[in-house]
Amino acid sequence: MLCIGQCLVQGVVERITTCAVCGRVFRGRNRHQNLQQHMLTHTGERPFACPHCPYTARQKPHIKGHILRLHPETVPGLVPSVP
Repeated sequence: MLCIGQCLVQGVVERITTCAVCGRVFRGRNRHQNLQQHMLTHTGERPFACPHCPYTARQKPHIKGHILRLHPETVPGLVPSVP
């Protein structure tokens, strides 16, 4: 089923957004944000940088996890785990 802009599925109009590079289809309320995030896959852009080392990431949660794992001493209020 190929739809552009809107698609009629079982009598309900479904709004969709399609990636112009690979054709992946995004549906739902956050489809534009999801497409924007997906486009980083094609551009290779890594807009989120760790302030403590050269690591960069495509998504903010990846930076947060990186900092918690590799730089826990920089997180205020974090109780260090005992191995």
